[in-house]
Amino acid sequence: MKLLAVMCCLLGSSWAAAATLAAPVYKGFGDWLVGCDNVGDCEALAAAAEPQRLTLRIQQPAGPAGRLTVRLEGDERFSVTDLQLDGRPLGLDAAGWQVSSDGQGEQPFEIASRSPAAAADFLARVRNGQLLSYGSGDARGAASLSGLSAALLLIDEKQGRLGTAAALLRRGSKPASSVPAAAPVPPAPAASPVPPGLDERQGRALIAAVRRSQAGLLKEVDCEAPGSPGMVDEADALDAREALVSLACWAGAYQTSSLLFRVQRAAPHAAQRLVLKSPLGSRYDHLTNVSYDPGTGVLQHFAKGRGVADCGESAEWQFDGRDFVMTRFSYMDRCAGLRPELWFELWRTGAPR
Repeated sequence: MKLLAVMCCLLGSSWAAAATLAAPVYKGFGDWLVGCDNVGDCEALAAAAEPQRLTLRIQQPAGPAGRLTVRLEGDERFSVTDLQLDGRPLGLDAAGWQVSSDGQGEQPFEIASRSPAAAADFLARVRNGQLLSYGSGDARGAASLSGLSAALLLIDEKQGRLGTAAALLRRGSKPASSVPAAAPVPPAPAASPVPPGLDERQGRALIAAVRRSQAGLLKEVDCEAPGSPGMVDEADALDAREALVSLACWAGAYQTSSLLFRVQRAAPHAAQRLVLKSPLGSRYDHLTNVSYDPGTGVLQHFAKGRGVADCGESAEWQFDGRDFVMTRFSYMDRCAGLRPELWFELWRTGAPR
């Protein structure tokens, strides 16, 4: 099974200028991961290789007014007064915290800080510790703090908070107002008009034409023959002249990866391989669990690192009539028992212009 492996971080030497906030960051420190998106919003997450039944998240939006929030998820209900740092009571004031999810349905129990002051107090108490925990025996939850300080320092560097009153780790005398503003959210491209559709006969003809013309490439990359169990080729209209053909090549227990081609609808159906890029600099020469909606022009990719979907990546592109433009990208390379909702969103767009 060939899966796209994107393991990269983009970390420059200086993040003082607001313009640099648009470069996404993904980096690990010990048992912690940090992700910052194309606006500059950052999140740090405890992600030990062995799940410990307590998830600790620190969310810091970009800009001087970005509201710091700490979130704690557990398999069991607990209170902040139950929390221990390295076996001793943490001593938090319960008034600074609230239940943000009652744990009903598929969502875990979660408590969150009510204010940036409560979140900052929490970080000051735990940043030099080794283990945050609650409960005991089968009801015990724990989160490793190994790497937390380095994660906080990276966020301070990324957002220009070092030496300011708004820093997470290295505070100084500069006012919070000196923190650079968040980068603007880029607008999503407008969708192209809905194209004339393909009927079943036209679709089959395009798929067959691409299989013939790309036979050398398919052999080179070990693309399996069509008709293998669970593998389906697809053809969808892009516009009146072009179609998007997806050739299923590699199948596993829970996902299939495909090669994509932009194909002329008119004979002889000239085809060009579609290769896209991630915001972390990697090339997508194939997509996994790919889907395309000709009505909206949205192309989707969802690759799981393993069946429980606790790691992997997902992405969306909008076809604007000429190109596929990325509108969303989420990523998690560490398989640590985390829900897909906790994958870092590293690229986002707003409403179309």
